[in-house]
Amino acid sequence: MQKKHRLTLFMLALIICLTSVLTASASSVKDLQSEKKKTQKQLDSVEDDIKDLERDTKRLQKELDQLDDQLVELLMTIDILETEMSEKDQQIEQAKVDLEAAQADQDSQYEAMKQRIRYMYEQGESDWISIFLESDSISSMLNKAEYVKEIYDYDRQKLEEFIAVTEQVADLEETLEAEKAEMEGMRGEYELEQQSLQALIDEKQKTASDFDAQLAAAKKKAKNYQAQLTKQTQEIKRLQEESRKAAEASKKAAEASKKAAEDAKKKEQAAAGGSSSGGSLKPDQSASELGNNEGTAKGREIVDYACQFIGNAYVLGGTSLTNGADCSGFVQSVFKNFGISVPRSSSAQRTAGTSVAYSEAQPGDVICYAGHVAIYMGNGRIVHASNPKSGITTGSATFRTILSIRRFI
Repeated sequence: MQKKHRLTLFMLALIICLTSVLTASASSVKDLQSEKKKTQKQLDSVEDDIKDLERDTKRLQKELDQLDDQLVELLMTIDILETEMSEKDQQIEQAKVDLEAAQADQDSQYEAMKQRIRYMYEQGESDWISIFLESDSISSMLNKAEYVKEIYDYDRQKLEEFIAVTEQVADLEETLEAEKAEMEGMRGEYELEQQSLQALIDEKQKTASDFDAQLAAAKKKAKNYQAQLTKQTQEIKRLQEESRKAAEASKKAAEASKKAAEDAKKKEQAAAGGSSSGGSLKPDQSASELGNNEGTAKGREIVDYACQFIGNAYVLGGTSLTNGADCSGFVQSVFKNFGISVPRSSSAQRTAGTSVAYSEAQPGDVICYAGHVAIYMGNGRIVHASNPKSGITTGSATFRTILSIRRFI
């Protein structure tokens, strides 16, 4: 009897220990499940960040592709501009040759005229007296007098030619200066466009590098969270297995205790056995898994407004219609007065708006050249900020190669 009593006490102690293990194990599982849930939320948040970064990266890549297209367009513009500048250099060289020839004619005519004038002044009236005294007849005298008159007429004609040559030289010099100013203006606009595009590309590339770094960091963090989730899941399974084994051992101990109590048929032992039997516990094995859219009249208004500023200055990089603007700044500011948004650079204006065939161009359209833009007036004429020498002026629409015509109204 005493031996059975000791056995019963031992079984009760074992059940109490196993129950404590079950309670501690269940608590640990709940804590781990809570941590796992927290880790899963962190992983979901990082995966959302990754999706956002990947979407931003695609958007940025699209912008970089568009910039590449603009760069190709700019390179084409540069090529055409270089060709026109080369042709302009040849024209200038020919003009210099013509200028030297005109100056040589001027010097030659001037020296010949001086010689004749010097001779006529040195001879004075004696030449006329000798004509009368040495003449054999009235006919001879008249012939000699006519000869002197022809010399005077010849000098007068040469003097007029000298004046014409001088004017020709002045015109050639002015033409050279205007052509040089126009080339400098085109070069300046090209450099501004190149700087602007390069700055934009650099900025986008820097942003792309930042996105790549952020994306790499987010993926690394997601990998760490995933590893943490795996570890937590394994730990939960281990604790659940321990809890299962402890529950099984507790059940066996309770059954043994009950059997011992029945065998002893003692009330106290039976109560203890019933308590232990009724106190059987099961571990919490539930795991939360989060599932995862105006016309010709308006164009004429634009042209009339633009023509108000003819004679104002050309200023590289400027956008003021009164204080000075370059070609694209002039176009942008004119359209801005009518509430129409137009890009700042000439290359951007050449791809904006709606493309129009030259045969369908109408007043208010924008004529685009290599590194230059102008507003079409109609009848083959344009108004534009030409160059530092000419300023804002009008001219022929075909003065250079037309690349495209854009409509913003």
